[in-house]
Amino acid sequence: MTHTVIRQSWTEYERGWGQKPWSHTLHLTKEDMLQFNTAYWASMPDAVQDWYIAPDKNPTAAEISDGLYQELVNQAADLTGNRFGGKGIWNNGSIAAILIES
Repeated sequence: MTHTVIRQSWTEYERGWGQKPWSHTLHLTKEDMLQFNTAYWASMPDAVQDWYIAPDKNPTAAEISDGLYQELVNQAADLTGNRFGGKGIWNNGSIAAILIES
């Protein structure tokens, strides 16, 4: 069985090097993705950094396996607030995303 989730692409920006596609995150719902992105930007310093990543504007639907879906559900329930957890999982307090390397 597969589950439909939201796939968010991210772009890397590095001073002197420009920009390039970076990676993707998976989110249970579009609302989760929006809350995650808001929390991500709120955690950033006011000054522009030499290196940072930013979400792209057009998320898409993605089909994932039961195992990966359950991992995402379990992380969403884990309120530890780890920004970068094990296995490429981000958790901003209550909104989880799984990082998928490009």
